[in-house]
Amino acid sequence: MVSEQIYDTCILVYSQQWPETVAITNLYAQISPDIQILACFSPKELIEQLSVHVTSSVILGIHPHESIFLLFSLQ
Repeated sequence: MVSEQIYDTCILVYSQQWPETVAITNLYAQISPDIQILACFSPKELIEQLSVHVTSSVILGIHPHESIFLLFSLQ
């Protein structure tokens, strides 16, 4: 028996700088027009979207050593 997982057809994008968020969002929208790309402009918005889109992929444009609190809140 093969177990099948259904993944959200959505990608969440968050970067610490809004121009990067917009650029990545637009790039992926052109590459994959069938997938919904959601831009998040604050950590709070990212966490809210993750609670709605639990299985979605996430693209983070962050500096890990400067984002310890953000990464901790995503657990």
